Amino acid sequence: MIAEQTTVIQLLGVILKQQLTVVNCHASTETSDLLGGFRPVRGRQKIAEEIVDLVASFVHNWSDSAHPLQNSAPEFIIEQMSKQDLPVDAPKKCYDFMRDLKQKYCRGDGHGDSESISKKRRKLQDGNPSPVTSDSECPRLVEQIRRGFKQVETLYQNFSALFEWADGPLVQSMKEGRLILLDEMSLAEDAVLERLNSVLEPSRTLVLAERGGEGPECAHNSLEGGSSQVYTSQVTAHDEWRIFATMNPGGDFGKRELSPALRSRFTEIWVPSITHRSDIDLVLERSLGSTVATNRSASCDDIETLRELMLDYFEWFNVDVCDDPNSFCNDFKLSLRDVLSWARFIGDVHLRGPTIDRFLAFAHGASLMHLDGLGLGTGISNIDANLTRDRAKDFILAQIATYDNGGDVVGFKDEIGAMQQSVISTDDEFGVVPFVIQRGEEMVPSNLNFDLTAPTTGLNLRRVLRGMQISKPILLEGPPGVGKTRYDLDHKKHFAKQNLTIVID
Repeated sequence: MIAEQTTVIQLLGVILKQQLTVVNCHASTETSDLLGGFRPVRGRQKIAEEIVDLVASFVHNWSDSAHPLQNSAPEFIIEQMSKQDLPVDAPKKCYDFMRDLKQKYCRGDGHGDSESISKKRRKLQDGNPSPVTSDSECPRLVEQIRRGFKQVETLYQNFSALFEWADGPLVQSMKEGRLILLDEMSLAEDAVLERLNSVLEPSRTLVLAERGGEGPECAHNSLEGGSSQVYTSQVTAHDEWRIFATMNPGGDFGKRELSPALRSRFTEIWVPSITHRSDIDLVLERSLGSTVATNRSASCDDIETLRELMLDYFEWFNVDVCDDPNSFCNDFKLSLRDVLSWARFIGDVHLRGPTIDRFLAFAHGASLMHLDGLGLGTGISNIDANLTRDRAKDFILAQIATYDNGGDVVGFKDEIGAMQQSVISTDDEFGVVPFVIQRGEEMVPSNLNFDLTAPTTGLNLRRVLRGMQISKPILLEGPPGVGKTRYDLDHKKHFAKQNLTIVID
């Protein structure tokens, strides 16, 4: 259900043309993961180069010819030395230069004494052949010095500091007016979630007590003008900022309910599962139809047939099997995510290159989707799980028989039969019929001591190869000592596809 909820929020981000930030909450989520925290200063060399460039630009744009800066500016600024040849103490020299310049021309209330500069200019005007700026430019020059020093001071403080504050995703989204989604919010601790209470109030403010009060004024704006931003411990959300959260029901495994105080601040919307046949049909039409559009060899008739078969099986399993009061599958209903995995498998193994028959892809896709793992992790006995699995496979084979009577679905119902003839091992390929992967570049030695033609080993290997047909993680579950992770360190690349190691004993 979480995937369906997240898709809705992503669609809103596209419609509103706003960037969406997704935070995946879990049991170890801390307050700093949302709000931010102090971290070691990174990119110190880059900050040093930025200080030098800022002072060089300031000296270059200095317009008061009566008070040249060439005699007082650092030597590496005048000579325009390369960044590799800058002295180690270049940032400090730049800071001292700007500080002395500010102390010389900006006195009193901090805005400078423009009248004193005007008097000095008048004294130098007589007998001085160089042009002298007018008195009206004095306030502008004083402001230029004051703002230039403030920029250098801020950068130098960052350069000298050991730690700096880094805003978390929540604070960043509030400042920039982005959308933020807290996925699986109920997994986080209450102490973390309660920090959201003030954010969800009409004032939409957040106090960053972790930051320790007001920070320095940010003066990274240009010398020509522009307002500066002051960072304080209180953050007010942008007008376009929106926050969303998703969670599974509180009774779900490992989940818990939210506190009433936090829950009352949200507008709650129950998102039901997509179980209606018409909804699933629309999803399949888009999913399989996009594959046909990119593959000219795929047939539209194949798509229509596969869609009907998948919809019939989806409806049969959820209604006739899961809704049966005597069935243990009440909690195993197929979801939209299962159907999408099934459609992706069919598209990858058949529609993109029909080396595997459509009915073979349809049947094995059902096994990959849920039949192989039916009942795992729930305490259901293997006998009950096998009975339901056989019942489902019989239903699928009956479906296929209506279109292809007598067709053989290799490795579907009888997964162990003829295993010795099913193993494929050539110089270029390795696999178990009908699923094959390309060999890696390593040579396979003759003393591996693995018998891949053993019935159980071949069955497991075929299931793993089947799962490798799509880009989805593979989880092996079984008792200790059965060989789920058995491999030889010296030969770990022998059965590798893109360095993926899988050898089952």
